[in-house]
Amino acid sequence: MVDGLCITPAAPVLECPNGYINICKAKDRAESPCCAKGHTAEKIARCREGMQSQDGYCTSIVAHEAVTECPAGYALINHGLQCIKQERGQAAAACVAPDVLSAEGDSCLRTMQQGYEYICPDEYQCIAYAHTKKKYSPVCSACAKTTEMQPLCGCPEGQIEVQGYCFEEDVYGVCQRHQGMPRKQAPSKRQPVKPTKKGEEAPEPSCSPVGRVSCSCEESYTLHCTSNICTCINREIIPVVPICRGELDESGKCMAQVKTPLLYTCAEGFTCDVVNKKGRCHCVRVAIAEPSARCAAGEPHKGKCMEVVREQKIVECPQGYSETCCDNHCSCTKTHLATREVKCASGAVSIQGECVYVSQPSPGCEVVSLAIDLVALSA
Repeated sequence: MVDGLCITPAAPVLECPNGYINICKAKDRAESPCCAKGHTAEKIARCREGMQSQDGYCTSIVAHEAVTECPAGYALINHGLQCIKQERGQAAAACVAPDVLSAEGDSCLRTMQQGYEYICPDEYQCIAYAHTKKKYSPVCSACAKTTEMQPLCGCPEGQIEVQGYCFEEDVYGVCQRHQGMPRKQAPSKRQPVKPTKKGEEAPEPSCSPVGRVSCSCEESYTLHCTSNICTCINREIIPVVPICRGELDESGKCMAQVKTPLLYTCAEGFTCDVVNKKGRCHCVRVAIAEPSARCAAGEPHKGKCMEVVREQKIVECPQGYSETCCDNHCSCTKTHLATREVKCASGAVSIQGECVYVSQPSPGCEVVSLAIDLVALSA
């Protein structure tokens, strides 16, 4: 009994702090954090590292190299320090005086002295050559025209022609009647024919030809025979005719125009690139321009292109919180754990760290109070 009140010991109990839910299990110890309390928080908007918040957005400045460009038609060379453009022009044909351009425009014409050409007229052929001082090769000096015709061939009167030979007409008839073939050998002049005496039989006639058939040509023609074939040939010889292929000048010189190669020139500022053996060329001019720099993104600033990058902020739960969604409503939640606290049972109070029940005095109260006092004294 203390101060007239009855004090009865009460067993202590483990309870979670106020606001916490007890999720402890039988195996959990007193120091186990098995008291849970849920916390909620609103999402926060932040910018990722390296960016700053400005006007509700996250911004950062990125530096780029400027893009080097050339004017239209130019190409960038020399590590981007120069722009060039190759221009082509039309080459103009020209001749060096006193040469003149031909009507076709494909060559130059030069008037110069030419030698006479010594040629034979049509149907004439050169039959003699002569050397001149100015020429290494001989030139024609005489021309000839050869005309051929068939000769007039036959036997004298009183003779007949047989196989190219002439026979006495009456002797040939007698030989034919005696079936004696005429011989192609003329009688020998060394054996004269003896006259037949009266009463003697006439000797057998000679069947040999009198001679070959004779041929003759017209006047101015000459007979030429080869292998029993005769031809009448007339050869007319004339001097060669000097011919000037150009025009004769006042002094009688033969002047002609000869072709000379064209010269090709280019307009001022162009150079001539020869493309073939005839001297034809392409006119080429190289134009140079300064390159310009521009920013593909951003604005120029001190040789760089400064681009302001703007993006939306990152909206997320605070650190340690997790997002929980239910029925399209999301919130940031976090569970805090705590250990249980030692408390007195319901109706008991703590006196000097001990849990006791306090009540009005009763018959058994003195014994209990005495026991409490003894415990207090022993302590």
